[in-house]
Amino acid sequence: MLTAPIEESTSTRLSLRDPAGALFRSDSRLIRVVKPSAAAAIRRVLESPTCEFFTRNGSLPKTTVLAGEELAKARQTLNADDLGGEQAIYLEHEQLPFPSFPHEWSSEMLAAAAGLTLDLAERLLPEGLGLKDATPFNVLFRATEPVFVDLLSIEQRNLHDATWLPYAQFVRTFLTPLLVNRYFRIPLGDIFLARREGLRPHDAYPLVGFFQRLRQPFFSLVTIPMWLSRPGKRFQVAAPEKRLVHAPEKARFILGALIGHLRVLLRKICSKRSNADSIWTRYMSQSLPYSPEEFQAKEECISDYLQDYRPRTVLDIGCNTGHFSEMAALAGAAVVAIDVDSEVVGKVWERARKRKLNILPLVVNLTRPSPAVGWQNRESASFLDRAHAKFDTVFALAVLHHMLYDERIPLDEVLVALANLTRSDVVVELVERGDISVRDFLRSHGPEVECVDQSIFELKAGRLFEILEKQTIPGTERTIYTLRKLNAEKIQPSNSTC
Repeated sequence: MLTAPIEESTSTRLSLRDPAGALFRSDSRLIRVVKPSAAAAIRRVLESPTCEFFTRNGSLPKTTVLAGEELAKARQTLNADDLGGEQAIYLEHEQLPFPSFPHEWSSEMLAAAAGLTLDLAERLLPEGLGLKDATPFNVLFRATEPVFVDLLSIEQRNLHDATWLPYAQFVRTFLTPLLVNRYFRIPLGDIFLARREGLRPHDAYPLVGFFQRLRQPFFSLVTIPMWLSRPGKRFQVAAPEKRLVHAPEKARFILGALIGHLRVLLRKICSKRSNADSIWTRYMSQSLPYSPEEFQAKEECISDYLQDYRPRTVLDIGCNTGHFSEMAALAGAAVVAIDVDSEVVGKVWERARKRKLNILPLVVNLTRPSPAVGWQNRESASFLDRAHAKFDTVFALAVLHHMLYDERIPLDEVLVALANLTRSDVVVELVERGDISVRDFLRSHGPEVECVDQSIFELKAGRLFEILEKQTIPGTERTIYTLRKLNAEKIQPSNSTC
């Protein structure tokens, strides 16, 4: 089995849209209940050589069919009577370390998820299998690698049908969001938090200039669909018509060519690189408020912590280009690296993937973290819920002063948030009034901002943490604190309005 036996406990239903079954969380386990009507299909999928191959290389989650005592316990624990009773099939899926969603990805990650979706669809064709939907919500990430997690999206196809039914959905949820992100710098978070089903042609058409509409990939993805839409009917989506052919080989060839065409469009979109780097992409090379010797002292401080305490999991808040995330990963930690800047997150993902580092980079602003979304806010959990007490160590390096002075978050609130994210330690960098970064904040925000010095920080941090170590970087007004949480219980923020 993948995890420990199911105990008597509450269970949570995580999915509701799939007519073939539902996914449940029971304690720390993921159980999928498959209706009897889909039983033969799921058995075919589990025996598929392609699915076995993708499972071995990590692109599909490991899955076990529950039987015997484990099956009986699962039936007793889960409220799944509406899914077929004793005739239903119960599967246990491997859990990925940290689930994430498309509104938290960089464009590079969305493109990788699209590539995996096309790879799977293409490899399934010779087996008479296919995908019934193609959405980024079928994909999670294991560090930098995409994993297709919805086995019920794989079905037996009609061998004479040359229509790929998910074509329009793939364009809406992968290609068009990538298109407007790469060419018009519209964040993926703005797209997917508002539109789970992505962007239709009429959403993108007003963004595109007249001559641009006549060039690829805009012509295929936006212009032609708009021109072919009936006047007054452009908000209606017609169901695709099946295209039946006499020879199965011909249908397979047409489907393969269609998937190949989508792959070409994906490469065309991804070839567009933004020339307007953000301020933070140049931070490590040009804008560091340290001398090389001062930065080396900071590195040595973090290196000593990693060697002395050996955290297994690390959250790096405000990771920038991932320098300290990489240090943690090279020391053996599984790292979730978050930053508000999607450009730097994309660079962290590319570098970590190239070096095969255990880093999951996400576009998350801790002062405005990803909310729970979906039906009754139950389909995609909030970042704070997913991250609560998830990490042995939280890094908050060169980010505290941004929260205090730029975002005006009180120190007490920041400390509570950090305490709720860690199981044990927080490594935080305090930047005081004399530092150039704080002076810039004070010039722009006025003298009414209260600065936090070491005495104030230590007084307030001491209510939630034990101060294990304190090291001031020589020649600077920056101090690295190593804090250990005093209370394992979740701490409630104050009722005051920030």
